[in-house]
Amino acid sequence: MNTLNNITIQDIYNVVSLNADKCNNRFRVTRTDGSSSIMRLFISTSDRVCEFAKGKRRSGYYLEYIYPAGTFAKVEPMAPTATAPAKMAKRNARKVADLLAASGLWPEHRAQCEALASLSEEEITELFTIYARWWDYSKGHEYRDTAYNDFKLFFQSRNLPVFDIYHFQQMGNKGQIISVPYDKYCRQYHRDKVNNGIEAMKQGLSDRPLGTYGISWRGSYDYSVSLQRDSEGVCRGWFSAEYKGCGNGHYYLLLDASHALYLEDD
Repeated sequence: MNTLNNITIQDIYNVVSLNADKCNNRFRVTRTDGSSSIMRLFISTSDRVCEFAKGKRRSGYYLEYIYPAGTFAKVEPMAPTATAPAKMAKRNARKVADLLAASGLWPEHRAQCEALASLSEEEITELFTIYARWWDYSKGHEYRDTAYNDFKLFFQSRNLPVFDIYHFQQMGNKGQIISVPYDKYCRQYHRDKVNNGIEAMKQGLSDRPLGTYGISWRGSYDYSVSLQRDSEGVCRGWFSAEYKGCGNGHYYLLLDASHALYLEDD
């Protein structure tokens, strides 16, 4: 059996420190006997190369303590592979962009979703890795700020509009795009009213075609739809489902007269 030349712990440190965040800590490790495996490596708070313990995401063992010197010949970062959230995010972004293209609402969000949909599933997986760094409140502000800048740079380096990081993760979930649950006795009337309102706004006939407070109806929640055209002619719409008699609930961006995209809970 041929024996490969070994690399030092400093060589491994250099590779891991530069690439851990980019490859979600997954590395292809080749040993001097020619065998290889995937290992989850990280740099500890004491600035040492470590391997994550099985089933752990925050703790592990010093690499130099569990493997004798001369064990490793090569350490390479793994290329990200597409994940289920990345596939769902691409699908959701494409559907949102198509619905907004047809309705004319939210042009800025349409541009963001078109940018996200244009990425490969592997690229979106990399974005989720960057997002996880930004969301990690156990790290300091500098670490999270770097992740935030990396997220923006990911789009800017590709000459694409930057997606809103605060609403990025939910794009990878099912059920983000819903059908507006109009009252069953007035469903067609309300849908037509919203449709006509969107067209009136686009033609500049009204800044608030549904009135100051939009239209509302009661069901499992207190529901409402509102439309607004700003001074620059940009048309936007909202749908809300609030708990009865309460100013809190679930809030959505209106995509057209029939669909809405989850925004936040309050």
